[in-house]
Amino acid sequence: MKIKNLMAVFLLGLSLAACKPEASAETSSSAFPPELLLNGQPIDPLCFEKSNSMESGMGDIALQNCADGFVVKEYFSKGPYDRGAVFTYEGDEDFAGMGTPYMQYRYAGIDENMTIIPAKEADGRFPVLLNWSGGGTGHFSNLLWLKREGNVLKPLQGVTGGDRCNGGVVEALMNKDGQLQYAVNITPYDMVMLGGDAERPFMQSVKAFEDLDACAACCTGTAHFTGDEFTGVKLQDGLKDYLSGRDYADPVPPEQEKQACFDRLLVLQAESGQMEFTPDNWETFIREVEHVCLGRVEGE
Repeated sequence: MKIKNLMAVFLLGLSLAACKPEASAETSSSAFPPELLLNGQPIDPLCFEKSNSMESGMGDIALQNCADGFVVKEYFSKGPYDRGAVFTYEGDEDFAGMGTPYMQYRYAGIDENMTIIPAKEADGRFPVLLNWSGGGTGHFSNLLWLKREGNVLKPLQGVTGGDRCNGGVVEALMNKDGQLQYAVNITPYDMVMLGGDAERPFMQSVKAFEDLDACAACCTGTAHFTGDEFTGVKLQDGLKDYLSGRDYADPVPPEQEKQACFDRLLVLQAESGQMEFTPDNWETFIREVEHVCLGRVEGE
């Protein structure tokens, strides 16, 4: 399970705020790039909902009559480059899910100062981050490159995506060189996989979910990328208190030994103030985890 390949599969609740969208004041359409305008107005978020499929991914996105078939509860915006809709489906106004479905898109071709930065690619593509839920426990995200052709948006390339801690996208922007930078949530199992070759022999005996936490609510940090390049890991804020408060039995049951050991090493890093890691530093830390917690021996 490589983080880069989680695209179109699966938001700590994708920045928990996204788990329950809150409406904010509408922003001027003049802030929007022309690619996301129709008749001078930001395109309807439900255009993306109509074209979204968990089975086959995102198809061509028609930009007209997008609200047909939906009952819109409210439209909302959290910033100058996004729009969202809370909705149900026509004929299912009394939707009985655990939450209300929503779809939100955000133009990601901006820098940290919210200035539009043209992508360096010459084919007219631009990046968009989608956040959505069908009303169940999942809160999904999808970062992708699109291209506008008339009144249709065409997906060109999926970058990454996931469900909450399983690769949910928490940040996406452009750097000054026109390169896409983004961060995704990761679990303890993901952390180990980012620290070396997925085919390491000893990893055959280290199982996701069984030995190391890998669930959609098991966030322990974020992995950061520029384009296709892994650029480092940041431990989650509050991780030390969270891990220190886990209630393991004494002695720790055999099936929890690997995770409990990993927790102790993560707490030591946080206590020392080491919350951000370069790729080299991360690989060195994971080597320690492998030898101390996961049964790796010299020579493997």
